[in-house]
Amino acid sequence: MALSEDLKVVYSSNTYDIQAYDTIELSHSMFTKTYYYVKNSFAIQKITDEVGEVTFEPLAFSIQPPTKGADQQDIQFVFDNTLGNGFDELEKAATKMNEPIVLKYRVFVENLDTQQMSTIVLALINITATPSTVSALASRTSLYARKVPKRTYEPWVFKGLQ
Repeated sequence: MALSEDLKVVYSSNTYDIQAYDTIELSHSMFTKTYYYVKNSFAIQKITDEVGEVTFEPLAFSIQPPTKGADQQDIQFVFDNTLGNGFDELEKAATKMNEPIVLKYRVFVENLDTQQMSTIVLALINITATPSTVSALASRTSLYARKVPKRTYEPWVFKGLQ
């Protein structure tokens, strides 16, 4: 599923009576739990494709798409008013850079319980924090550093690679 017909209507008509909800899921092995946030002023309960029913807690965040000429797979996320929202764990996990912090982005429509687009899985990189704001680049997994299935493609193992 790329975009559902309902989400296409919301995006194309700029309607005021139906709202699209941007949501994120943050997970890492050092977190005590998986964090679910919605860009909204109140919590919502929705059904994800992977987990099932989830309550997304409200959090102010912005999404800044790549600028022209920049790396086209990196998206900037800025989280505001982060005190008490689990971002102390994010700061600790950011020091363990051999395992990425996973960010899953989903969009829901107001009157529908299921997600209206495919989940986009990204890894948080270049995390910077102040006492009330956290910003990070989110990028797709690097294909060059990917181990397939448990080894890196090395020229000395796979003859012909340069």
